[in-house]
Amino acid sequence: MFGFGKIRVLAAVALLAAVGDGSWQTADVLRVAMALPEAKASGGQEAEGVDLRALNEVKRAALEAKAGLTGYQAGKVDSIVAVIDSFQRIDRLFQANAVGRKLTAMLPSLKEDEVKAARLKNLVPGEWLFTDRDKSVEDPKVNAVRTTLFKFGTDGKVQLTEKKSGRSTPVFKEDWHFESWGTYGYKGDTIMLSISRFAAVKQMFSRLHRINGKDVWKDEPGPVFDSLITDGSQDRYVTYDDLREDFKRVR
Repeated sequence: MFGFGKIRVLAAVALLAAVGDGSWQTADVLRVAMALPEAKASGGQEAEGVDLRALNEVKRAALEAKAGLTGYQAGKVDSIVAVIDSFQRIDRLFQANAVGRKLTAMLPSLKEDEVKAARLKNLVPGEWLFTDRDKSVEDPKVNAVRTTLFKFGTDGKVQLTEKKSGRSTPVFKEDWHFESWGTYGYKGDTIMLSISRFAAVKQMFSRLHRINGKDVWKDEPGPVFDSLITDGSQDRYVTYDDLREDFKRVR
């Protein structure tokens, strides 16, 4: 069953902000590279086993391969080449070489991801609805409905509507409505959402209390707001398999 675990909030990796890539692969590349000792160039060509001509050839081959990539796949090449360039500018050549080897090893999988992404471009656009209901055999009064609606435009824009209303436990009621806007792209067979605006249209919660022998519902309202998002804190992703399995195309 689909749940919020499958549409995860992607935490930004501050170290990678300069190259615009927060993926674990690039983070791993940097961790490996930063653990290596420094090597400085001598005569602009070699530095204790690091051949700058070979390193530059790695970059050239990667950028040539990028011509056949799009979206996140192309962005991955750009971001890692930027890391190599950064290490070269400060004469950290062992590190630059290590990142170059990682990039070379990564190219076949990026090409595979591009094939998967190309397949999805005609399958994803449209509206997809997920519906879930909280029920309880022990307490038939428990009855809450949660919906998640993706609107994927053919222009690369996305709107996400999330709602829940009803009695989700014997002692708790929910009535909330969130809206998100942004763009989307494909990382292999995964749909990546970059959210730039998030609104809490409604947030009302009620909790059951026992006061003087009587059941009393007390409201616990949440804030209503509409905010621009610049830190990636509301970014999401969902695989196409999860979308197809847990959602219903409604348009």
